[in-house]
Amino acid sequence: MKLDASVFGNHEHDRDIVHLQKMIGASNFKWVVSNYNTISPLKSGSKSTKPFTLIKRNGVNIGIVGMNTSQTVEQVFPGNLSYTESNQKRDIVISDKVTGVEKAAKQARAAGADVVIALIHWGWNQNSNGKATGELIDYAAQLKSVDAIYGGHSHQTFASVVGNKLTAQARNSGQEYLRTQICVDTAANKVIGASAEHVKKADVPTTLIDATTAQIVAGYKTQLNAKLDVKIGAVSAVFPRGGTPPVERLVDMFDLHIHIDEIPTWFRYYTIG
Repeated sequence: MKLDASVFGNHEHDRDIVHLQKMIGASNFKWVVSNYNTISPLKSGSKSTKPFTLIKRNGVNIGIVGMNTSQTVEQVFPGNLSYTESNQKRDIVISDKVTGVEKAAKQARAAGADVVIALIHWGWNQNSNGKATGELIDYAAQLKSVDAIYGGHSHQTFASVVGNKLTAQARNSGQEYLRTQICVDTAANKVIGASAEHVKKADVPTTLIDATTAQIVAGYKTQLNAKLDVKIGAVSAVFPRGGTPPVERLVDMFDLHIHIDEIPTWFRYYTIG
């Protein structure tokens, strides 16, 4: 399955900007995000992040815009959104507004897009009294300049029509993917219909494993096993999972002190269990 474009989510910032730049340089697809205060540091060599991109398929120009979750700053290590420019430390700020996404969608349309797709790293959360709720739903209603919206982040399955636009989400970790059909009147630059189908992993049991990818994964497993298989100690007690332990357990205290030693913080809240 070939990738054409990817939008940043919180996990793209699990490591610092320098590492992210290396990943951008190693990518063979386009990176897009439309709600950052700056994308100037998100580049490597000739490859750089854009507020939108255009992909041509069978005579149809497809515009892609993107929105990352503003929760990212709370979900990654301090400093992971920081970079240095002109000898000054600066920070990437992720907006929780659709203003940048709307602007990018209009730019994509002006650049020739027949249809504009928004990839947003927000998800559907729950069914509340028969009504779908979550940031994906809220933002889909606000986005007026796009034709279809794909969400993420909450790791759930969703497909519906929100604000007259196809709005869908697939689960994480390759459990499924979305197969979408969008009918476009290219003369009028108008979407006249769309449908979405969730294709689950179990639905494609005959899919052949890509040999190159399997070789890469095997290499990572070998490296990882060499680290995880190192014996660091032994215990003889029983440590059942779940429930609320009535007392502090040695293994919990051991884990706590590892955190204290390795992750310096001003304030620490630790839940045993």
